[in-house]
Amino acid sequence: MKGYYKMPQETAETITEDGWLHTGDIGQIDDNDFLRITGRKKELIVTAGGKNIAPARIEGIMITSRYINQISVIGDRRPYLTALVTLNNEAIEEYAQKNNIPYTLVDDLMEHPEIVRLMESEVKQRNRQLASFETIKKISIVPEFTVDNGMMTPTMKVKKSRAADRYQDRIDAMYNT
Repeated sequence: MKGYYKMPQETAETITEDGWLHTGDIGQIDDNDFLRITGRKKELIVTAGGKNIAPARIEGIMITSRYINQISVIGDRRPYLTALVTLNNEAIEEYAQKNNIPYTLVDDLMEHPEIVRLMESEVKQRNRQLASFETIKKISIVPEFTVDNGMMTPTMKVKKSRAADRYQDRIDAMYNT
């Protein structure tokens, strides 16, 4: 790209004098000199301790758990990371049946102590892959993020600010305990 049509200021902000395009992506060069995109600069979390953290990478690691459906990492200007987590209903139902956990609806399981312990254990296990400042210290299990409830975009991305607003009380509780 040579620039934005009739927009010299935006072009100057996006393309450096030596021709580099600022995309807003964050990347990492691997051992084979390939660039791997790991997140977006505007999505960076800057903790109270000044650490810059790309939540997309952490979220990608966490959703490798068969029990976690969706996750939204929280921690901007906070002392540590927390997360809003949704359950993989099918896997949780299977777990509940195998472990004789009574329930009527899957939503009943969100606050069941054994399910909470399971989810905390899943997060703790995946935290081992992360630097200490990147680890999730506390979680809150919430209903699934969907387009219909306004928590996701039509392209299936979590609307983090909307989720943070809706669950502000739960987020505050994770930092006040």
